[in-house]
Amino acid sequence: MNHFHLPLKFDEELMKTLLYVGTGLAAIALATMMIPQSAFAWGGTQGCTPGYYKNNSDTNPRVKQLYGINLNAAILDITGLNLGAPSTLTIDQAIKLTGGGNNALYRALGAAVFNTYYGDYSGDGKLDIDYIEPTTLAGLVQQALNGDVSGAATAIDNANNLGCSVDAFGRVK
Repeated sequence: MNHFHLPLKFDEELMKTLLYVGTGLAAIALATMMIPQSAFAWGGTQGCTPGYYKNNSDTNPRVKQLYGINLNAAILDITGLNLGAPSTLTIDQAIKLTGGGNNALYRALGAAVFNTYYGDYSGDGKLDIDYIEPTTLAGLVQQALNGDVSGAATAIDNANNLGCSVDAFGRVK
C-alpha cells in the first residue's frame, strides 16, 4: 500500500477561518451543555412576538425560565456573532424596549431568542415553535451589523409574527 504525504503549508487566512469557526462551534457546544438539545428550534414557519413573551411571563413557565439571559450571549450562542448590545441587557429586558433603531432590533432579537430556545417544551418530540433557522437569524444579525438595523429588525419582527403556536400557558395550540 502506498502512502502519500502532502506537504503542509501554513495558510494564515485558513488558520483565521478555522479559529473563527472553532470559536463559533465552541459557543454552540457551550450553549448545548447549558440548554438541552431539544430546546433548539430549527424550523421556520412559526414565531411568537415580543408582546407574547412580555405578557405571558406569569402564566408560561418556559418564558420565566429563560428570563435573565444576556441578549449578547444568547445571540452569540445562536449565531456565532457578537451583537454589541449593551452588556447588561437581558432578553426579558429587550422585549420590553420601545421605539425604533437599535431598540427595535433588540426587541425583535429578544423574541427571536425565546422562539429559538423554545423547542420541544411539551416533551412530545415535536417543536413547540417551528422558528427560522439559526443560519437565517445569523444572516439578519449580520445585516444589522453591516448597518441595515431597520431592515434586519423588520425581517426578524416578520419572523416573530408568523403565528404563535403556544397559548398563554405554554401549551401547544
